[in-house]
Amino acid sequence: MSTEGENAKLAARLFERWNTGQHDVDADLVDTEVELRTPLSPTAGSYQGHDGMRARVAEVEGRFAELRFQIDDLRELDDGRVLATGVAHVRGHGSDIELDQPLEWLLTFRDGRLLRYEAFADQEANPAGVE
Repeated sequence: MSTEGENAKLAARLFERWNTGQHDVDADLVDTEVELRTPLSPTAGSYQGHDGMRARVAEVEGRFAELRFQIDDLRELDDGRVLATGVAHVRGHGSDIELDQPLEWLLTFRDGRLLRYEAFADQEANPAGVE
C-alpha cells in the first residue's frame, strides 16, 4: 500500500481511526462541508456536513456489531484525490451474520481535511477514471 502523498497519508489515518474505534467526527480531519456517499447506506442520498456524517455513523453503529476496513491499495491521484481499494468487513447486530464486501473509495480533500467520501461496490465502475 502506497501512502507517499499527504492526502494518501490522511486517508490511511482516517481508515485507521475508524478501525480502532474512533468513530467521532474530528473537525481537524473532516471539512465542515463534507459529503459522504456509500452503497452500504439504507438511504439513496448523501450525507452532508458534520451532522450528516454523525448521522451515518449512528446508522452504522445501529446496524452493525462490527465494521472494519481492510485497505489493499491506497494511491494518491494526480489531482490530489485518493483512490483506495479493499474490503469492508461487517457483522450484523443480533444475527452475527458476517459479510466481506469489496469496495473502492474515492476521497477528496481540501486544505488537509476530508471533503468528499465516495464508496463504490461495483469494481468495474472505475470511479476515478484511472487505469
